[in-house]
Amino acid sequence: MSTIQTVFGSKSFLVKMLDERHDPQLKLLKPAEEGLDYMIYDPSGKAHFSAPLQYETLADLGTPADNGYIHFMYFNLSSDDVKVFLAKIKDLIDKHDIFLGQTQVLVAQKVKHPDDFVVVSGWQSSNDYYEFKNTPALSAVKEFIRRAASANGFHQAGYAVIDPHQKN
Repeated sequence: MSTIQTVFGSKSFLVKMLDERHDPQLKLLKPAEEGLDYMIYDPSGKAHFSAPLQYETLADLGTPADNGYIHFMYFNLSSDDVKVFLAKIKDLIDKHDIFLGQTQVLVAQKVKHPDDFVVVSGWQSSNDYYEFKNTPALSAVKEFIRRAASANGFHQAGYAVIDPHQKN
């Protein structure tokens, strides 16, 4: 199985890391919400970082975007919910090609915490994601969003893929 990794920090710190690595697979992501850190997203899982968040890829369709918008949904589930959650996510992935503007969908399980998952979706624009979010397609997953959120086990964040040397 392959892995993905994420590293969080200030833009200047992460740009310095990217400049040292010269790896075109690493993506610098700018948070859509104020107050969140920037992120390096490593869809290959091959870069060497001292303390990344690592996830084992369970399903991956499409291609990580070089630009556009990437949305992350993090789930911390009960052991009882995992099988049902994965079945619902599989159904969502099986329908992924019908979502306008979607470039990638990926599901991964946290390496050291098997009840923690991340669903990563890539979009041509943030508008494409927000249109998708309000469709019935996401209703099966919304049940788990509510369950996980009630137990403080759900977080989501969106990011724009940016050029590391772009001026704000």
